[in-house]
Amino acid sequence: MKLKNNSLIVRIWTYLIVFSIIILLFLWLFQVIFLNKYYEYYKTKSIKKIADQITSSYQKNDDDAFLDKLEEISIEEGICIEFATNDEYWYYSSNMNHSCLNDKKFPSVIQNKKDFINSQDETTLLKMKSNNNINSLVYGLKLDNSYIFLNTILDPIDSTIIILKNQLLYVTIIVIILASIIAYFISNRLSKPITRLNRSAKAIAGGDYHVIFPNTDIAEINELSNSLNYALTQNRFFAKFEIS
Repeated sequence: MKLKNNSLIVRIWTYLIVFSIIILLFLWLFQVIFLNKYYEYYKTKSIKKIADQITSSYQKNDDDAFLDKLEEISIEEGICIEFATNDEYWYYSSNMNHSCLNDKKFPSVIQNKKDFINSQDETTLLKMKSNNNINSLVYGLKLDNSYIFLNTILDPIDSTIIILKNQLLYVTIIVIILASIIAYFISNRLSKPITRLNRSAKAIAGGDYHVIFPNTDIAEINELSNSLNYALTQNRFFAKFEIS
């Protein structure tokens, strides 16, 4: 059977394929193209949330209890926390020194922290790149005369993106094939009763008034069949009345 470009089968197949492509496009955009930006956004949001937690637990004149709290948060969140005062006393949270920024790898980190301490800002967010191209986020906040710096490494996710690309390539092929098969069966199921209705209508046009429009399991088409059968019955009645 030769299909017309505006036939129901072609239309349904086209709509379903286009819908599938749009969904796949969103997957490619958010899982591959924008993954780095989303990851950075997520890490930034996370580090700010930790900063709010530290701010809410801060108490004046109780540095020992506060430092213990920093230790607890540092271990729970897996993040490096630095504590400084105006006299440049620096405290590094224990067991997390591997996450703190190495001054040799990040030569500008000390100067940036001093600039923040000397400024009137309440918070700061810095994105730094080390000599070996490792990115890191530093979030600083002021608490009275004390300063907190949260350091977190932005782990490279290039290898993850490559894996996702390969995975999405297979997913794209499978989805397009499945969408084509499903579209064929759906359009074929919908077009068959319409084709039968059309065949019956052509028979009436040819002068055969004894045809019956078949019922289907599709409500709208079934209603159309009943309406056409009723109209045909009425036409037969009036035709007999005219003959008599």
